[in-house]
Amino acid sequence: MGAYEEPEYSLGTAQIAKAIAKKTSEGAYTVIGGGDTITAVNSYSLLDKFSFVSTGGGAMLQYLATKTLPAIEALNRKR
Repeated sequence: MGAYEEPEYSLGTAQIAKAIAKKTSEGAYTVIGGGDTITAVNSYSLLDKFSFVSTGGGAMLQYLATKTLPAIEALNRKR
């Protein structure tokens, strides 16, 4: 999983992407993030099968972990 550019290593990435995409069709809210992840999922023609796609991989992970981001906090302080 991960080295999707190399055919001999792409199977795991493809299977996980397909499994998550299937959950969307079953009613789950699915999220992916990061440029490399988007490129991999798009290479399998599955990008439109996800509920939300974020280009900000690291920022998205930080938001999911902390429920906020430094820029959001700064904006909240301005109120």
